[in-house]
Amino acid sequence: MRYQVIIVLFAILALISGCGTPPSETTPVSTTTSQTQSAPPSTTQNGDIPSSTPEEELEPGVLLPGQLDASMLNQIVKVRGEIVQVFQDPGGQGGYYFNVSGGGGVVGLRIEDETWNSLTDIEKAGYQQGNVVTFEGMLVQHEDELVVVLVIMPPPSEPAEARIATAIVIPSDISKIDYPGFYNNPSVVQDYIVENACCAIERDEITYPAEYLGDFAFPVVTGAPLPSSIQRLVGLKDVWIPEPNLNEGCVSSGFEAMREAYEKTLPRVKALNADGITFSNYVHITDYQNAVIAGPENAAMPEDDLRFAAGKAREQGLDMVLYLNLALADEVDSLEVLDEDWLAALIRNWGVFVLNQAGLAEETGIGAIMLNHFDCQFGIAGYEDVFQTEMLALLQQVRGVYSGKVLLMIEPLWGAELGKLDRLLNDVDGFLFTPVTNILENADDKTVSVDNLKSLYLNHLEEIGRDFGMYGKPFYLRVLIQSTRVFLEEGWHEEMFCIQHGDDPCYQNSLEVDFSVQAIAYEAMMEAISEASGNYFEIAAVDAYGYWYTDVILPNISHPQIGQSIRNKPAECIVRRWFERLF
Repeated sequence: MRYQVIIVLFAILALISGCGTPPSETTPVSTTTSQTQSAPPSTTQNGDIPSSTPEEELEPGVLLPGQLDASMLNQIVKVRGEIVQVFQDPGGQGGYYFNVSGGGGVVGLRIEDETWNSLTDIEKAGYQQGNVVTFEGMLVQHEDELVVVLVIMPPPSEPAEARIATAIVIPSDISKIDYPGFYNNPSVVQDYIVENACCAIERDEITYPAEYLGDFAFPVVTGAPLPSSIQRLVGLKDVWIPEPNLNEGCVSSGFEAMREAYEKTLPRVKALNADGITFSNYVHITDYQNAVIAGPENAAMPEDDLRFAAGKAREQGLDMVLYLNLALADEVDSLEVLDEDWLAALIRNWGVFVLNQAGLAEETGIGAIMLNHFDCQFGIAGYEDVFQTEMLALLQQVRGVYSGKVLLMIEPLWGAELGKLDRLLNDVDGFLFTPVTNILENADDKTVSVDNLKSLYLNHLEEIGRDFGMYGKPFYLRVLIQSTRVFLEEGWHEEMFCIQHGDDPCYQNSLEVDFSVQAIAYEAMMEAISEASGNYFEIAAVDAYGYWYTDVILPNISHPQIGQSIRNKPAECIVRRWFERLF
């Protein structure tokens, strides 16, 4: 996502509705002033195309069509290949469509009318059947086809700067912050300029608007640390992408920058007194109606990168818990179980990915792995029998290749008859659970205070204990608390990329940032967890989830300032205190 055109992704997906394999009545054409790209396809000075093959002289970061897979969906890719077919006005949608081959595979290339018309005649002349071309655009999926939608890319820009009228400057070394006094009586700087505001990986000092601190006084940490039996985890943000900041103008090649950001984040995790990390990998469900899921080779994180991540964590003395996710490649009207056969097929197809990840987890010494998934989430009430049968079969297969702990996320079980799931609930090693995020939505008292929130969190945890405590399984609690003023009532908002609401192309920019809300909620949650531990159920681990990979905190396309990350926010100091160990 180097230039992060994801804000136009939904428009692009609509445009390619006729841009997969062109309809049979659409005739391939051989053009003389057709076919295009963001720069002339390796042209000579007179516009001729040199004789070459796709594999010759590949530049860094350039892929062959056969190297593309679903893990790269919605990202900007640069591709080199030979044009083998040309279609004008595919499906009556205008523009051009090309089939481009190389590296043992074929990818579609879609050029919309507006983009085509912006090209020079020399650029257009480059796109003829038989020519080898290099082009750049967003990779999307239409039916079973991978398609690159050509985007005219701006040249790499100079590192952006940001001017902040009233700023607070904090050290990245958390041990130098006197909490809570530092934030309750902050020193502010007027008219501060932040260099390279959007693309840095790490900084010595972090600067953001003083107004981000929010409306409330920062709470005193009371009762810390957590009981020694509880494992302290920091959950890293659930992405693995070429450019870790996701911001416009940031340039990277492959996963090099992501690896660098990850490796530099691990010492930050250690500084929080954490024992380990949680880490996520995912595949897409590519056809919801038919329960089709992309294979492990299309996972967001390639196998070598997962080995790298596990190895680097081990070097730092950090344990790893592997979360798994099933993401939606296409929009669906609602997430629901279609019927028993559908659910059985989905779990079996999901199992292919789980077994692959379990094998890697065994190889790399990962201590725990998730059996089910986040994101593509539906309730299984009414389908308990088939859910238990299929999940037990998958659990047995996982046990055959993996010796670590296997965790079940319990959220899909809301409203289900737990008695029909007894075998599954007894056979897994632990429960993964995210305490409710919009805790104030239905509360009579909506006061943002530690006492009020702690009381609400305790009631919530007690309810979970009544339902699931009988199984005697340890809980892994994933704490997800964002830093917006409305979070405690509205819950989660997308912080990775812009979303359009009405005429507003990026509604998240209108959300009020409030670090004090996040800090108060974290303190209340930690106090509640400490009290609940051993009373309502056993707590094996607490995960401060969603930790950002970089020190960038100012918005551009990504929105770490409103997200669940605690990095460089006051809540980070609170977590550090609760994660301390007395012995």
